[in-house]
Amino acid sequence: DGTWDANGRTFTFHDIYPNGYTPRFKAKITDISGTAGVKGTLDFGLTYDLSASYGQSRVEYRMGESINLSMGPDSPTSFYMGSLEERETNFNADFSYPLEIGIASPLTIAFGAEHRNEAYEIGIGDPASYEVGIYNVQRLSNGRVATQAASTNGFPGFSPSVAVNDSRNSYSLYLDVEGDLTKAPTLGAAARYEHYSDFGSTTNFKASARYEFSPVIALRGTASTGFRAPTVGQLYTSAGITGFIGANPTEFVTLPASSAAAQLYGSRPLKPEKSFNLSGGLVLDPTDTLTITVDYYNIRVKDRLGLSGSVSISTDAQRQALRDAGLVNWATVGSLNYFANGFKTRTQGIDMVMSHRLETSLGRFNTTLAGNYNNTKVLSFDPVVVDLAT
Repeated sequence: DGTWDANGRTFTFHDIYPNGYTPRFKAKITDISGTAGVKGTLDFGLTYDLSASYGQSRVEYRMGESINLSMGPDSPTSFYMGSLEERETNFNADFSYPLEIGIASPLTIAFGAEHRNEAYEIGIGDPASYEVGIYNVQRLSNGRVATQAASTNGFPGFSPSVAVNDSRNSYSLYLDVEGDLTKAPTLGAAARYEHYSDFGSTTNFKASARYEFSPVIALRGTASTGFRAPTVGQLYTSAGITGFIGANPTEFVTLPASSAAAQLYGSRPLKPEKSFNLSGGLVLDPTDTLTITVDYYNIRVKDRLGLSGSVSISTDAQRQALRDAGLVNWATVGSLNYFANGFKTRTQGIDMVMSHRLETSLGRFNTTLAGNYNNTKVLSFDPVVVDLAT
């Protein structure tokens, strides 16, 4: 070679791997969960269910038979790239009470509250897994500039610039009432209020009805609204991987929508998804042992979350802008994207379930046959988010 000038030395990965190399990716996953609670019925008929639960999922990443090319001959060949960890703690209190008000059945009143804490952590890897070494950008003897990939080749380590340890709290209250007006119709209504520390408050509703024409046939239907806040992972995830475009290795990165680098390409603060749901169907009990249900559903979701289109990074101006925005691997990244509220969709379909119970001298045999057809259509989309590459 002899054309790279870095402290009077030259470097090629063949100095360490004469026959080439294939990075070996390893991940250690540790999951922990537990739930405890108490439930019962008080003397005057109120039932209660109190519970607490905790869940944690941690992934630790390591890479062997790899190299940080920007460090040249000083690079190690095995790395700890950092970790991702998500934790969730829930406290629930649920109650129900049958209230006699003179209709065909007691009016069932259910109510309760929930507190949830969600935490997300990106742990820092070995310095060598993300370091930008002296061989990162070099000027060749012919005047051209050559770049060597910073960070671990194959999967970059998590650097202090992307490390995060953040959480959010949410609180909710709900009320649900249901009863049979006469022997035929059953009506129900529910409301749920939620408050998120990072997204504010929302109230959602549900109404349901069932009409039994006879013990053999009944119709049912439900209408409801929905709300889903972005997960803490979608809010804070920063990840990268080395892939190929043709024969050329390319770094692909996913950035938080809140990062300065993503904002260069149109990212905006994430919003919750909101939905409106309709369903209706038929319930058949032709025999004491056979039940058939057929239901149609229609779900509309606005501000649906998904990954944006990929932005191709190929010009000096783009790289300088990413460098100014603080992206560590600005010199070698080839493509980037981020989570965004990019779509409005409608999903509709049909569910069919057949259940059969067979009593024999050997015991009970339950058989279920289920089928589903659904179709999702994009009703509208944000062209900036969907087609960034153009």
